[in-house]
Amino acid sequence: MILELEHKKLPSYNRFKIELLKSRKSEMRKFDGKDPVNWILQMEKYFDLHGVPLLQKLCIASNYLELNQFLWYKGLCSHKPLVTWSIFTGEMIAHYEDTKRNVFFSQLIKLKQKCSMEKHIDDFQKLNIREIIFQRSKGLMSPKGL
Repeated sequence: MILELEHKKLPSYNRFKIELLKSRKSEMRKFDGKDPVNWILQMEKYFDLHGVPLLQKLCIASNYLELNQFLWYKGLCSHKPLVTWSIFTGEMIAHYEDTKRNVFFSQLIKLKQKCSMEKHIDDFQKLNIREIIFQRSKGLMSPKGL
């Protein structure tokens, strides 16, 4: 009897999970070349929510690239013998972020509280995450960092 009840719950759970996956997919924005750090964070949340293994992250993320960014990704793959999620995110930030703003310490020095404390903390966290991703892509930090 208990086994039958658990068996009946399983399809309901699976339907819920499928619906959740569909709803999350519709919420995911394709990367259009703007704000790569937030896009990467969005993808990381998606991966965590769905338990995506590291080796599948790049394959899934490539489905969320607009045409020009997908062409950039294909070019990256043709120039490097191996492209991992870490390398991809580091190269994406290096390519799509404003190069004058991409230097961590100059950004850190310029970071001043001009708005709410929450916004200031959010800006600092984005800067920190961008640096972690960049260091990972250069092999300067282990993947445990984020």
